[in-house]
Amino acid sequence: MTPRTLRLAAAACATGVLAALAPTAPAAAAIPDYTTAEAGNPFVDGWYADPDIAVYNNTFWVYPTTSKGYSEQTYLDAFSSTDLVNWTKHSNVLTTAGVSWASYAMWAPAPIQRNGKYYLYFAANDIQNNSALGGIGVAVADNPAGPFADALGRRSSASTTTAPSPSTRTSSSTTTARRTSTTAATATPTSPAWAPT
Repeated sequence: MTPRTLRLAAAACATGVLAALAPTAPAAAAIPDYTTAEAGNPFVDGWYADPDIAVYNNTFWVYPTTSKGYSEQTYLDAFSSTDLVNWTKHSNVLTTAGVSWASYAMWAPAPIQRNGKYYLYFAANDIQNNSALGGIGVAVADNPAGPFADALGRRSSASTTTAPSPSTRTSSSTTTARRTSTTAATATPTSPAWAPT
Protein backbone atom coordinates (compact mmCIF):
# COMPACT_ATOMS: atom_id res chain seq x y z
CA MET A 1 0.00 0.00 0.00
CA THR A 2 1.22 3.48 -0.82
CA PRO A 3 1.26 6.14 1.89
CA ARG A 4 -1.59 7.96 0.12
CA THR A 5 -3.77 4.83 -0.04
CA LEU A 6 -3.01 4.09 3.62
CA ARG A 7 -4.15 7.60 4.67
CA LEU A 8 -7.37 7.24 2.65
CA ALA A 9 -8.13 3.83 4.18
CA ALA A 10 -7.49 5.17 7.72
CA ALA A 11 -9.75 8.16 7.08
CA ALA A 12 -12.52 5.90 5.76
CA CYS A 13 -12.30 3.63 8.82
CA ALA A 14 -12.33 6.59 11.21
CA THR A 15 -15.38 8.05 9.48
CA GLY A 16 -17.19 4.71 9.70
CA VAL A 17 -16.35 4.32 13.42
CA LEU A 18 -17.48 7.89 14.22
CA ALA A 19 -20.69 7.41 12.27
CA ALA A 20 -21.42 4.18 14.14
CA LEU A 21 -20.84 5.85 17.52
CA ALA A 22 -22.83 9.03 16.75
CA PRO A 23 -26.36 9.20 18.11
CA THR A 24 -29.01 8.72 15.48
CA ALA A 25 -31.46 11.51 14.76
CA PRO A 26 -35.12 10.68 15.18
CA ALA A 27 -37.04 10.13 11.98
CA ALA A 28 -38.64 13.30 10.64
CA ALA A 29 -42.33 13.54 11.39
CA ALA A 30 -44.56 13.16 8.39
CA ILE A 31 -46.25 16.36 7.26
CA PRO A 32 -49.98 16.01 7.89
CA ASP A 33 -52.25 16.21 4.88
CA TYR A 34 -54.87 18.58 6.29
CA THR A 35 -57.80 20.01 4.39
CA THR A 36 -58.03 23.79 4.30
CA ALA A 37 -60.60 23.82 7.13
CA GLU A 38 -58.46 21.56 9.33
CA ALA A 39 -55.28 23.56 8.66
CA GLY A 40 -56.93 26.77 9.77
CA ASN A 41 -56.94 28.72 6.55
CA PRO A 42 -58.35 31.27 7.02
CA PHE A 43 -56.94 31.20 10.51
CA VAL A 44 -59.76 33.22 12.13
CA ASP A 45 -63.49 33.57 11.61
CA GLY A 46 -64.83 36.72 9.99
CA TRP A 47 -64.13 38.82 6.93
CA TYR A 48 -60.74 40.51 7.02
CA ALA A 49 -58.28 41.92 4.48
CA ASP A 50 -55.01 43.90 4.27
CA PRO A 51 -53.29 42.18 7.21
CA ASP A 52 -50.01 43.40 8.60
CA ILE A 53 -48.03 41.42 11.14
CA ALA A 54 -45.59 42.18 13.93
CA VAL A 55 -43.79 40.06 16.50
CA TYR A 56 -43.67 41.48 20.03
CA ASN A 57 -42.15 39.47 22.91
CA ASN A 58 -42.31 36.14 21.02
CA THR A 59 -45.98 36.69 20.17
CA PHE A 60 -47.24 37.10 16.61
CA TRP A 61 -49.74 39.92 16.11
CA VAL A 62 -51.95 40.27 13.03
CA TYR A 63 -53.73 43.58 12.40
CA PRO A 64 -56.22 43.31 9.50
CA THR A 65 -58.86 45.54 7.93
CA THR A 66 -62.41 44.57 8.81
CA SER A 67 -64.03 43.76 5.45
CA LYS A 68 -67.44 45.41 5.59
CA GLY A 69 -69.13 48.32 3.89
CA TYR A 70 -67.29 51.62 4.39
CA SER A 71 -69.90 52.90 6.84
CA GLU A 72 -69.41 49.76 8.97
CA GLN A 73 -65.59 49.86 8.93
CA THR A 74 -65.43 51.85 12.16
CA TYR A 75 -62.99 49.65 14.07
CA LEU A 76 -59.91 47.46 13.76
CA ASP A 77 -59.41 44.08 15.46
CA ALA A 78 -56.13 42.29 16.17
CA PHE A 79 -55.20 38.64 16.62
CA SER A 80 -52.31 37.20 18.64
CA SER A 81 -50.62 33.80 18.80
CA THR A 82 -47.48 32.33 20.30
CA ASP A 83 -47.56 29.23 18.07
CA LEU A 84 -49.31 30.34 14.85
CA VAL A 85 -51.97 27.68 15.53
CA ASN A 86 -54.02 29.00 18.44
CA TRP A 87 -55.21 32.58 17.99
CA THR A 88 -56.77 35.08 20.39
CA LYS A 89 -59.04 37.80 19.03
CA HIS A 90 -58.62 41.30 20.44
CA SER A 91 -61.76 43.19 19.41
CA ASN A 92 -61.88 46.90 18.69
CA VAL A 93 -58.22 47.70 19.32
CA LEU A 94 -58.88 50.99 17.50
CA THR A 95 -62.28 52.57 16.82
CA THR A 96 -63.43 55.80 15.20
CA ALA A 97 -64.55 56.90 18.69
CA GLY A 98 -60.84 57.27 19.57
CA VAL A 99 -59.97 59.26 16.43
CA SER A 100 -61.61 62.70 16.21
CA TRP A 101 -61.24 63.12 12.46
CA ALA A 102 -62.16 59.55 11.39
CA SER A 103 -65.78 58.59 10.76
CA TYR A 104 -65.69 55.44 8.63
CA ALA A 105 -63.61 53.22 6.34
CA MET A 106 -60.71 52.48 8.71
CA TRP A 107 -58.35 50.24 6.76
CA ALA A 108 -54.81 49.05 6.04
CA PRO A 109 -53.38 49.08 9.60
CA ALA A 110 -49.60 48.88 9.99
CA PRO A 111 -48.12 48.29 13.48
CA ILE A 112 -44.73 49.29 14.90
CA GLN A 113 -43.16 49.50 18.34
CA ARG A 114 -40.91 52.31 19.49
CA ASN A 115 -39.64 53.42 22.89
CA GLY A 116 -41.97 51.10 24.79
CA LYS A 117 -45.09 52.25 22.94
CA TYR A 118 -47.09 50.52 20.22
CA TYR A 119 -48.17 52.53 17.18
CA LEU A 120 -50.76 51.67 14.58
CA TYR A 121 -50.78 53.57 11.28
CA PHE A 122 -54.08 53.40 9.39
CA ALA A 123 -56.12 55.05 6.65
CA ALA A 124 -59.62 56.38 7.27
CA ASN A 125 -62.54 58.05 5.49
CA ASP A 126 -62.21 56.74 1.96
CA ILE A 127 -62.36 60.00 0.07
CA GLN A 128 -64.38 60.24 -3.12
CA ASN A 129 -64.04 63.99 -3.78
CA ASN A 130 -61.97 67.00 -2.72
CA SER A 131 -64.44 68.10 -0.05
CA ALA A 132 -64.08 64.82 1.87
CA LEU A 133 -61.71 64.65 4.81
CA GLY A 134 -59.49 61.58 4.72
CA GLY A 135 -55.97 60.61 5.38
CA ILE A 136 -53.45 58.51 7.21
CA GLY A 137 -53.51 58.50 10.99
CA VAL A 138 -51.39 57.11 13.76
CA ALA A 139 -52.67 55.75 17.05
CA VAL A 140 -50.71 54.80 20.16
CA ALA A 141 -51.14 52.28 22.98
CA ASP A 142 -49.17 50.87 25.89
CA ASN A 143 -50.04 47.32 24.82
CA PRO A 144 -50.21 45.68 21.36
CA ALA A 145 -53.80 44.66 22.20
CA GLY A 146 -54.75 48.30 22.63
CA PRO A 147 -56.81 50.18 23.16
CA PHE A 148 -55.15 52.51 20.66
CA ALA A 149 -55.92 56.25 20.74
CA ASP A 150 -55.17 59.00 18.24
CA ALA A 151 -51.52 59.97 18.80
CA LEU A 152 -51.64 63.38 17.12
CA GLY A 153 -55.24 64.58 17.40
CA ARG A 154 -55.20 65.10 13.63
CA ARG A 155 -54.32 63.30 10.44
CA SER A 156 -50.61 62.74 9.92
CA SER A 157 -51.00 64.06 6.38
CA ALA A 158 -51.58 67.79 5.91
CA SER A 159 -53.91 67.38 2.94
CA THR A 160 -55.34 64.54 0.98
CA THR A 161 -57.23 65.18 -2.23
CA THR A 162 -58.22 63.47 -5.40
CA ALA A 163 -56.83 65.18 -8.46
CA PRO A 164 -56.25 64.43 -12.13
CA SER A 165 -52.77 63.18 -12.86
CA PRO A 166 -51.17 65.15 -15.72
CA SER A 167 -48.81 62.26 -16.42
CA THR A 168 -51.69 59.93 -17.30
CA ARG A 169 -53.53 62.25 -19.74
CA THR A 170 -53.44 61.36 -23.42
CA SER A 171 -54.17 63.70 -26.32
CA SER A 172 -56.50 61.15 -27.92
CA SER A 173 -58.68 60.71 -24.85
CA THR A 174 -60.60 62.94 -22.50
CA THR A 175 -60.39 60.30 -19.78
CA THR A 176 -58.09 61.28 -16.95
CA ALA A 177 -56.85 58.84 -14.34
CA ARG A 178 -57.45 59.79 -10.73
CA ARG A 179 -54.78 59.70 -8.07
CA THR A 180 -54.43 60.55 -4.43
CA SER A 181 -51.85 63.14 -3.51
CA THR A 182 -50.64 63.53 0.03
CA THR A 183 -48.48 66.21 1.57
CA ALA A 184 -46.84 65.05 4.79
CA ALA A 185 -47.00 67.29 7.81
CA THR A 186 -44.02 67.68 10.06
CA ALA A 187 -44.29 66.69 13.68
CA THR A 188 -43.99 69.46 16.21
CA PRO A 189 -41.49 69.07 19.05
CA THR A 190 -44.39 68.53 21.50
CA SER A 191 -46.12 65.82 19.45
CA PRO A 192 -45.46 62.13 20.15
CA ALA A 193 -42.59 60.47 18.35
CA TRP A 194 -44.88 58.90 15.77
CA ALA A 195 -42.42 58.63 12.92
CA PRO A 196 -39.77 56.02 13.69
CA THR A 197 -36.22 56.76 12.64
